[in-house]
Amino acid sequence: MKVINGFRPACGSTYQVFNYGSRIGTFLSTTGTDLGGSLAFRPNYNVTNLVLEVIPVGPIAVVVSPSSATLQLGATQQFASTVTGTCNTAVIWSVQEGNSGGTVTTTGLYTAPQTPGTYHVVATSVADPGTSAAATVSVTASPALASKDKFQDDAGTTWKDGTGRSDDSASNPSPALASSCPNEPSVLATGQSDSWRMAADNSFVYWTSQTASDGAVLRVPICGGDVRVLASKQHDAYGIALDDTDGVNAYFATPLSGEIVLAPLDGGEPVVLASNQDGPAGIAVDSGNVYWVSQGAGTVSSVPIGGGSAVELARNQGSPMALALSNGELFWTNLDDDTIVCLPTLGGKPKVKVTAAGQPRTLVVNGVSIIWITSDGVIRKAAR
Repeated sequence: MKVINGFRPACGSTYQVFNYGSRIGTFLSTTGTDLGGSLAFRPNYNVTNLVLEVIPVGPIAVVVSPSSATLQLGATQQFASTVTGTCNTAVIWSVQEGNSGGTVTTTGLYTAPQTPGTYHVVATSVADPGTSAAATVSVTASPALASKDKFQDDAGTTWKDGTGRSDDSASNPSPALASSCPNEPSVLATGQSDSWRMAADNSFVYWTSQTASDGAVLRVPICGGDVRVLASKQHDAYGIALDDTDGVNAYFATPLSGEIVLAPLDGGEPVVLASNQDGPAGIAVDSGNVYWVSQGAGTVSSVPIGGGSAVELARNQGSPMALALSNGELFWTNLDDDTIVCLPTLGGKPKVKVTAAGQPRTLVVNGVSIIWITSDGVIRKAAR
């Protein structure tokens, strides 16, 4: 027997090979039954036909990836399971230490507890509850900051870089770090010539680079300090967005590899939320979903922030590039037909808001206006 043209039978599938009026005995031997990947064909001799059934080979085994992670208090990490030796690949997720060791969802999204320690995220086979695997998670408190990572505001108060707290937090409540920065212009990072897109919160500035650390997502304290790599080997990292609702994750697009990736802000392992996208570029996020435009496919899509199936919201767009999200509406630029288009995040029919936009490259949207930069360096504005 031989499987051709790259066909990959699914576990549990059956294939009728031929019919016969009657039979005596079975084949003396069969070859080509091993399909690889812990699967094989098993001949089933019925009264009037021969059927090949795809069955698992070997004992049931579970693998959890990543096998280990280091997280800060309250941070999240997405785990995945691989089950072999059975057609039922479902698992039950749990934390070995119980509620004191954090929580994990039915899809493997783990949230660290508020107590430092070593914990274990377990995946148990549904087909064989006696078979499981575990990932080890080291939960640490926020690292101490070196003295060189401090600055003084105009009042002479010394603030710790990146925490928003003063050295004497009992007598100085936690302000937004950005509001404590010196007002004069300053250089936050140098040598970032191949950086593409940026995002910021009250503590840090984040950006994507195609050269640093073989392609990376980086951050620097908004008032100055050391640059930190959050995700490396992201060869073509481009658009980036922050989840303002939890302050836990950044999301970015990689046009060449066609992925939408979650990067924990504490530096945990990146998680791919969507793959096989054709040139994803601009990206945005709200409390439930990540949104992006794909230049190659001419589409606008979304995926839940916790992972799941990607949903196409709009198609037949003319090389969409930049994306903005405001008050439940998505706005994007189409380079081919020189337009700016709007669509509710819940879906519907796209509506052209601006024509003859001057080849818009990037845009922002507030409650009343759409603002964009044209290919010839002009900043323009139109009513929302």
